[in-house]
Amino acid sequence: MANETLYEYAHQIALDDQQKESIIHCLKQHQRMIETCVQQGTIQSDIVLYYCQNGFEDEANAAWAQLTRGTFQAFALSIEITHYDIPKHWNKV
Repeated sequence: MANETLYEYAHQIALDDQQKESIIHCLKQHQRMIETCVQQGTIQSDIVLYYCQNGFEDEANAAWAQLTRGTFQAFALSIEITHYDIPKHWNKV
């Protein structure tokens, strides 16, 4: 992985090695997606961002809007839902 910062983030927040690997995998996917969009300029499709309220800062969420020429919408999930709960949350919906 080119970006050592991803390892640092995963190491800081992971509770065990399995969670650390899961976090790194997720962050690498997001990094590839962002890099692809930046390299191509911007995407043409709409972006809908669902985020946990204790997650990224508003500035980071707003940066996603810059990646598209389409519409951008951001929705905060319930306060009790964390970043790691999001996949389980969507399975219930």
